[in-house]
This record gives sequence, C-alpha cells and structure tokens, in this order.
Amino acid sequence: MSSNHLKRILIYIGIVLIVVGSLAYLKYRIDKPTVLEFALHSGNSWNVPQKEAYGVYDEAVRLFEEQYDNVQVELKTGTLIQHYSEWFAERVLKGEEPDIFLVLEEDFNTYASIGLFEDLTPYIQRDKDFHEERFYPKSLHAGQYYGNQYTLPFEIAPSFMVVNKTLLEQEGIDIDETEWTWDNFYEICKAVTKDLDGDGFLDQFGVYGYDWDHAFYTNGHSLFTDDGKSIAFNDDELFETIEFMKKIYKLNKGIVVTEDYFDKGKVAFKTFTLPEYRAYGSYPYRILKYEKFEWEAIPLPKGPRGNSSSKLYTVQIGISSRSKQKDMAYEFIKFITNKEEIQHKVWELTYTLPTNQQVVQDIYARNVGEMQDKIIDADFLDGIIENSYVEPHFKLYSQLKQLMDQKVFQIIAQDLDAREGIKQIKDEIQKIIY
Repeated sequence: MSSNHLKRILIYIGIVLIVVGSLAYLKYRIDKPTVLEFALHSGNSWNVPQKEAYGVYDEAVRLFEEQYDNVQVELKTGTLIQHYSEWFAERVLKGEEPDIFLVLEEDFNTYASIGLFEDLTPYIQRDKDFHEERFYPKSLHAGQYYGNQYTLPFEIAPSFMVVNKTLLEQEGIDIDETEWTWDNFYEICKAVTKDLDGDGFLDQFGVYGYDWDHAFYTNGHSLFTDDGKSIAFNDDELFETIEFMKKIYKLNKGIVVTEDYFDKGKVAFKTFTLPEYRAYGSYPYRILKYEKFEWEAIPLPKGPRGNSSSKLYTVQIGISSRSKQKDMAYEFIKFITNKEEIQHKVWELTYTLPTNQQVVQDIYARNVGEMQDKIIDADFLDGIIENSYVEPHFKLYSQLKQLMDQKVFQIIAQDLDAREGIKQIKDEIQKIIY
C-alpha cells in the first residue's frame, strides 16, 4: 500500500469520526431535557394554615411535563415565607436564582427596578394563545411595572370586613348594608365599646385591624400616580380620612385592641382576607378560633366621597431575566396561571381564589363541597373584586408609603392638626420624588 493511499484512508476515517461525533453530540443536545427551576416558599402572606403546601404545584408540574416532552420542572422548596426574601437575594447575588419564582408583594418593586424580572410584555403580545380576558383585570395589573407586564397572577385573595353577628345581636344593633357608611360604622363602634365588668377598663371594642389606608381607599382613589412622579391624593379626602380615624382611635381610650379580643368575641368588626375567611370558617380551624360566635362578611364602610373598596392581594410568578430557558419558562407560567384544571386545584388545595374568572364561575355553578354552605356569596365576592384596588408599583412606592404610614399614625395618635400634618407630608414626599 502506497503512503498516499494510506493517507486517504486515514482522512476518510477522520471524516467519518467527525461526522459520527457531531451526530452523537447533536442527538445528545436534542435528547437532553430542558430543566426549569421553580422557587416556592412554604407558608402564605395571610398567616393561615396550609391545606397542602405544594400540592397544587406538584399537580401543575405533572400536567406540564405530560404536555411537554423532554421538559423537567424542579421545585425548589423548603424555605419558609419569612426567610424567602433573604434566601432568594442570596441566590441572586450568586447569579444562581431559579428560572421561575414566586414573588412576595414587598419584593416586587425591588426586583422590577433592578431588572431581575424578564419583561413578559413582548411574549404576551406575540402569543395568540394568551387570553388576557381570562384573568381578573386587577390581578394582572398587580404584576405590572411602568405599564409593562413582569409577572402573572396565580392566586388572588380579596379582602373585606367581618362582623361579629352575635355581639351585635346582644347589643340590639342591626347593620343597614344599603347605607353602610363611615357614620353608621362609627356609631356602631361607639355603641359597643364598653367596660363590661365594671373594673374601669374597656373590654369590648368596635374594630380591630382597620388602618388609615383602609379608610382612605373608601374615600379616595389613589395616593400616587401610577408612574410615581406625582401625588394623586386629594387634600380634603385625606383630611376626612384622618379626622375619621381620630374618632375611631379615641373610642378605645388608649387601649391597644389586639386580635385576641376579636378571637374571644369582644370586637364587633375585623378586616379579613378570603383565605382567613375560608380557613377559619370551616372545620377544623373554626373550632380553634371563632366557634363561640356567628360572623359574616360585609364590605368596608364607604366614606363621604368614595365607595366601598378594599385591597386585592395576589400571588405572582415571575421569570428571571438571566434564565437560559426564557421561552419555556414563559410557557410554564402561562400554563400554570391559565389551565383550568390547575386553577381548580387552587380552590381545592389552598384557601385563595383562582385568578381565572371562568373557573370561579364554574366553582359557584357546581355548588359542591364548601360551596354548599354558601361560605361566601358569589355576588358579594364579584362586587368586592370589582371595587378592589391594588397598590401601585413604582420604584419609590415602599419608601413613600412607609413615610405616610408613620406620619398619618403620628397625627392620629397625638391628635395633631391634620391640615398642617398633610402639608408636611406633601413637603416630605416632594423632596423624595424630586
């Protein structure tokens, strides 16, 4: 065999090895599963017991992996909600944050402002299978930052007020819900606030958990513009809110009303979320907390310039802007927030409400399980959600809201001049904004 012939054979063998290796590598890449990491926390923002901590997510992963061959979703679990922000921040600093993650409300603005979220707006705009109308509109709004959609809602938790019916019956008081105003609310609180045992100290009260912003949103519309560049509240609306809260505060004569008073049936009203209402309105937790009195949900009383409005809480899911699997991550969060089978599981396995409106209508239409007890009326729930508000998302919101909380509480607790206090609040806000 000549040397040239041997060279040609070796070249042919080399080419064959390169082709075979390339094909093997290509097959490996094709067969290699796409792995998505999804970070969850244990516990919830409403401090109610969990039915099944991760059951709804396990089911979502199972269904998603059935639909998408060669995709695996790994749940990162075990972090308590009170440690979740710190745990997640450490992962971000190391550049190791999961592709997909639950977002705590207090972290949303920070994550959005540092570019941690993948902007979902272009994904949604080019996706013909994304049906915005299926979501409660305000739950979608809660995932927006300066007009762009950064997260999608998975669960919602409307809030409202609960009245201790037993206490009001004992006092011979009826509520006229057709004229449920601040004035009526105050008069009832005043009537029930008493020293029952004659020891000189009050031991029955009007309301627990009702803060100045609960009152403000039933008399005004918003504190700031959506872009955070301007104050949006009206001076008179805030003035009326503060003066009303002073009256409520004075009723208690310096006694701090705790949740324990309500649990013992010694408070007429308390602000509630739907998860609290569902958890403690059914066996076994009702026995543990509110067995001794009858209670039911009512709207928050409206102020002279507003309507009954209460906060809509949501559970939002986002995608890391550094994820290497953004397209598949988007498919997953669209799947988990849209698919009706999963959204039904939200109702069954948690105490929150699905974010899919059609699923909620189906649940009420089926009238099974706890719905047979009419735990909460469908029309009431629709009205609460429709009239609810979500807190705005802009970079300085948390700082500005904290400032207002401190200043307004100071004015109320020290009975300071409200007009002068509002002027000082606006001056300090202007310094921060500008």
